[in-house]
Amino acid sequence: MKIGRRELESLSCGSEIIGGGGGGNTFPVRSVLNYYLRENHPPVTIGIDDISDSALVMGVAYLGSTMVIEERLPQGRNLISSIKTLENFIGEKTSAIIPIEGAGVNALIPLLASVNSKTPVIDADGMGRAFPELSMTTFSINGISASPLTISDDRGNVVVVEELEEKLTEEMVRGIALIYGGGAWLTAFPMTGAEARKFSIKGTISRNIRIGDVLLENTSPKEKIKKLEREFNVRLVGEGYVKEIFRYREGKFSKGDLFIKCYDDRFLKVSFQNEYLMITEQDEVIASVPTIITLIDAYTLRPIRTDEVTTEDEVLAICIPEPDELRTNKALNKVGPRVFGYKI
Repeated sequence: MKIGRRELESLSCGSEIIGGGGGGNTFPVRSVLNYYLRENHPPVTIGIDDISDSALVMGVAYLGSTMVIEERLPQGRNLISSIKTLENFIGEKTSAIIPIEGAGVNALIPLLASVNSKTPVIDADGMGRAFPELSMTTFSINGISASPLTISDDRGNVVVVEELEEKLTEEMVRGIALIYGGGAWLTAFPMTGAEARKFSIKGTISRNIRIGDVLLENTSPKEKIKKLEREFNVRLVGEGYVKEIFRYREGKFSKGDLFIKCYDDRFLKVSFQNEYLMITEQDEVIASVPTIITLIDAYTLRPIRTDEVTTEDEVLAICIPEPDELRTNKALNKVGPRVFGYKI
């Protein structure tokens, strides 16, 4: 699959929609990738079936506050020290890169790594949306350990984390990212091509591009929504304006609830923890994680993140079906509403 400037714009747009209110602003990373495209250094993408069973596949991602990326543009070389260090630790060359989180900023970060390492990116990922923790991947759900992993900063410092208990691994890498200044570059989930084929969510990059294509068409917002409904089973839950927002901090997550006054006189409550996770109407659950819940501007259809939504925003609340891989009981034990504290 070729990634040119048009595909990159669509990928950025679709990836923010799939982020479900999280995942960060893709503009800084897209800007850097556009520079590489102008310099005739495009990223390379391949299908999941294009890798051999014995190939070494590495997951890559940015970890931490995406505001750091907005302040210090990533050049892609940031990940090279992380990838090379893990290759040296394992004693094998990487055959392909796979996005850990194929949404928001982290749908584009692997493309930056590809440009600089000349390693192809697989059209697949481990989440199919945005989630806040490494354990919330189809890799982890199916027994693929995140470690050994490496985590690097912009100055070339690299830490290798060997096999640890899953929760401790999460706490350690986030602690290191904090020491690095709030953000870091992660290479994790080393696996074989056979494991990647078996446990990844396939076609997420191309899906995001197709969603972005629809949203960037020169048609009315109403026509675009109808096309998303037909092609991606998107469900329009409500249309109105944000009446109230309540935010609070609990542990490491930014949490809250907002209320949408719909134009048909309904009230929708949208609960969020980094991402939008549940919609209720008069205590009846309309949608909940792992379904992808997104608020988009009623006029531009631009996704509105949880950290930027304000009262008086006129929004459409839409739901996008989650990948099949997130519907199993084993997956719901890791990414279902009860994991986030919602007793439904």
